[in-house]
Amino acid sequence: MDSIRNLPEEQPVLRNYSEELAKIIRSGISPRALKDRLSDYHQRDIAEVLEELTPAERKKLYGILDSDELSGVFEFVDHPYVYIDELNIRKKVDILSCMDPDKAIACLREMPREQREMLIDLMDEGSRRDIAMVDAFDEDEVGSIMTTNYIVIQRGSTIKGAMADLISQAAENDNISTIYVTEKDAYYGAIDLKDLIISRENSNLEDIIATSYPYLYAREQIEDCLERIKDYSEDSIPVLSSDNRLLGVVTSQSIVQVVDEELGDDYAKLGGLTAEEDLNEPTIQSIRKRLPWLLILMVLGMVVSGVVGLFEGIMAQLTIIVSFQSLILDMAGNVGTQSLAVTIRVLMDETLTGRQKLELVCKEGRIGLLNGLILGAASCGVVGLYIMLFKAKTAAFAFGISGCIGVALLLAMAVLTIAYANFADSPSLMAAVTTRELPVYNVDTEEKVLSISFDAAWGNANTEGILNILDQYGVKTNFFLVGFWAEKYPELVAELQARGHEVGNHSATHPHMSKLSDSQIREELKRCSDLVQSITGKPTTLFRPPYGEYNDEVVRISREEGYECIQWNVDSLDWKNISAEDMVRRCTKNVNPGDIVLFHNDSKYILQALPQILEYYQRAGYRVIPISELLLEGETWIDHAGTQHSATPPPSASTGNESRKIEQ
Repeated sequence: MDSIRNLPEEQPVLRNYSEELAKIIRSGISPRALKDRLSDYHQRDIAEVLEELTPAERKKLYGILDSDELSGVFEFVDHPYVYIDELNIRKKVDILSCMDPDKAIACLREMPREQREMLIDLMDEGSRRDIAMVDAFDEDEVGSIMTTNYIVIQRGSTIKGAMADLISQAAENDNISTIYVTEKDAYYGAIDLKDLIISRENSNLEDIIATSYPYLYAREQIEDCLERIKDYSEDSIPVLSSDNRLLGVVTSQSIVQVVDEELGDDYAKLGGLTAEEDLNEPTIQSIRKRLPWLLILMVLGMVVSGVVGLFEGIMAQLTIIVSFQSLILDMAGNVGTQSLAVTIRVLMDETLTGRQKLELVCKEGRIGLLNGLILGAASCGVVGLYIMLFKAKTAAFAFGISGCIGVALLLAMAVLTIAYANFADSPSLMAAVTTRELPVYNVDTEEKVLSISFDAAWGNANTEGILNILDQYGVKTNFFLVGFWAEKYPELVAELQARGHEVGNHSATHPHMSKLSDSQIREELKRCSDLVQSITGKPTTLFRPPYGEYNDEVVRISREEGYECIQWNVDSLDWKNISAEDMVRRCTKNVNPGDIVLFHNDSKYILQALPQILEYYQRAGYRVIPISELLLEGETWIDHAGTQHSATPPPSASTGNESRKIEQ
């Protein structure tokens, strides 16, 4: 028995699947044998090995795996377009059609616009419909993360009929753990697969339908229902339209991904960042994010030292106290850091009132005082015994010294807790936490005015028609031009100017601006500006980043170059070729003063939708004006949502954007 106990423990050996797969793919075995070997591995492991393979080796792999298998592999890749771009057109279409709509959309968004539209046109009607439906939702809406991969049966079916429907649909949809039930196209309930399998053929299907199964609405904000979603341990949750039709499901994988992203953002904010750092982020930008925090912590550390310095006279006489200085400093720092973390995390809730923030600071003060009292008393006893027993001092001397240490610890912890909490609540620190350079998305105004805008980058078929419609309704608006578009259609640029519309800068080549260096950003702005000015004779003063993508550097540099950075808060989604009716609905629902609406000059149904939208605005009493007239004059500030306000921001609402004077 003893001999068995004394045997050395065998350490488990973890297999390196990526290494194994690379060897298998490079082994030279027949395609049939290779396909059989690959079937033993998870699609995620195959996805991980893609980067290690050469283009020729990946081409070999693409030829062996079918489109359905490859789509599963690419769903585990962060940027699948890099690999999908290596395939021929037909293979691309097949793979994208096999992907869940939300995954396919993420991939399509990485592609150039012309290629994206071509691939969508080549898809079958069902895939196009699913992609269009999911893509019609904003990124912060539940509908944007749902999938149409689910099983559905009709109420009134039998157990045998439900099993037959399950089998027939399982070939196309592998999300089968929960089966959804509809009645006349309306959502009715859900059935657990286990309950269906163990049910007798003559049982009533109605008995196993959960009519109180949780569900979400497609237009709900993800952040608003995230806590509700997390509380359910279901593999999927149905997503409904406003009229309770079943549109899709949100899977547990999507929920985990969203939660992970939220946690990443929150953790980054706690460190004084605006988001998780990009590997491509310039060093100087990372330094600017972190340095304010280090300076603040240095100041607070000096506060601790000041507290300890109050006992300088005692320490000069009784040098033994110096031995316990690190105890006081470390414990004060620990409790202060706790208070700072908790305070900042709570203060990130922008719904808190000033009174609630004050109550938070007071609460942290009480916690620090009580913790200091408990730990001070404990240290007094332990240190007293240590000095008396190991230093051979009298009880009076020992506990006199330990009492001083305990009082110092109490004061240091109480003071640092309050100091950290107050620093966290200060405008300067909250600005450091939430600082982000933001463009203008909309304007805070009580006047019933709004702006519409058109981005011009690719085509030209509808520009003249748009201008005629605008003239018909007496509307002046904004056209954001890409340099190569202006160079191709200089006569239209001049026409825009002649008809009284504002011309804005949309970059020279329509790149992803956030991935460019400072000099490249400035070059994009300058080339487009110079070209447009050579045609119109007027400089451009408004800038819209291509794809709506920006970071702090893009916004900062554009302002340094004399531009106001403009986004939008109402997206027509016309570039997705949604119907004219859907465009009208998106642009007229919940319209508010100060809105900025986004259109494109070459969208498919813009000529049908635009008159209806303008008529609605005019009937509702709104004036459509250029963005330069919509922007507020004088001192302004931009809140966390991108809304421009007049006057100086309140401390609690500061985003870190400096107030700016807008000259008209």
